[in-house]
Amino acid sequence: MDSTAKHLTELIRYEICGDVPEIGNFSDEELKNIFLLSKKHDLAHMAGDALLKLNCCNSETKKKFQKEIITAVYRFEKLEITLADIRKSLDVPFIPLKGAVLRQLYPEKWLRTSCDVDILVKKQDHEKAVEFLREKLNCEQTYKTSHDVSLSTPNGTHIEIHHTLIEPDIVSDSDSVLENVWEYAKQKNGFEYELDDEMFYCYHIAHMAKHFRNAGCGIRPFIDLFILRHRTEYDAEKRRELIRLAGLEKFASTAEKLSDIWFSGDEYDELTLCAEKYLLEGGVYGNTKNSIASKQAQMGKGKYIMSRIWLPYDDLKGYYENLDGRRYLLLFYEIRRWFRIVIKERGKNGIFDLAVGRGISKNERSEVESMLEEFRIK
Repeated sequence: MDSTAKHLTELIRYEICGDVPEIGNFSDEELKNIFLLSKKHDLAHMAGDALLKLNCCNSETKKKFQKEIITAVYRFEKLEITLADIRKSLDVPFIPLKGAVLRQLYPEKWLRTSCDVDILVKKQDHEKAVEFLREKLNCEQTYKTSHDVSLSTPNGTHIEIHHTLIEPDIVSDSDSVLENVWEYAKQKNGFEYELDDEMFYCYHIAHMAKHFRNAGCGIRPFIDLFILRHRTEYDAEKRRELIRLAGLEKFASTAEKLSDIWFSGDEYDELTLCAEKYLLEGGVYGNTKNSIASKQAQMGKGKYIMSRIWLPYDDLKGYYENLDGRRYLLLFYEIRRWFRIVIKERGKNGIFDLAVGRGISKNERSEVESMLEEFRIK
């Protein structure tokens, strides 16, 4: 780990554990690098709060970090208001997911940022829930995929309504475990339900693995993981059993180890070093290079290029919902997509992706392939 990443993880540890880091005064260049890396991982508010408490900022970076803190608090308040409105309005059983639950475990709720409010409803209630929120909260639908619908509220908050926790055949056997989610849910208040700890933990690991294999998931899920393991009470055997059934034992154990390396000072091994490099380069949502390297590792370079030309049915129907259940229209929508790329986007994204793909060396692709093989999440 380079010095900038080390400083960032030390600052995060201070925020979540209260362990004062042994650091002196940072140079202007070091503060700039900490800001850039923390911003890349959507953690500038957390790093900034720690630096301000430690009185380690110069005047220039102090203003930048203060702006990130104000933005994080504002985002948090908007998300909380939207979740409160959902609780008052929605009249079908639902389960809050991800940040809505995890921020309750942080020392201060605003420290756990997220971009949207994620809720799960039963499949038979999905369309009703979407329509209900459109009517009651004046939401506008922004996009639809095979497993969720995204809505935007009048104040710009995004809501994702899921009817399944993970798509089939995405990560190991996780879908076969997560499809039983409602068996692990208990009623909390009115129509709101909450997940048992072991199912929430299994979902968190599966969601991490999904994003990890696609392009990277950033540092934040590892903070969540550390808190779930060190700041809550739980039955380790129940967690481990679901993880085993989901086929995620290797990924979970390595992710847990990396979180302890970053926030408890544990020792690296070859696999955690490789995963760290991949994660730090990718940022909070991964990056194009990671995504392409991962897909080339999974599919082979030739098949990846063909997949960019002929988008698979399951991916294409995410862009065109009218294709869902009408596979016979695949060619029509492939051609429609080509015209959109050539005419509207002028081929920029496709050309850029292919250029990045050509720049990925055989060693880089092999490194990613070996890592995914080791994790057994291909």
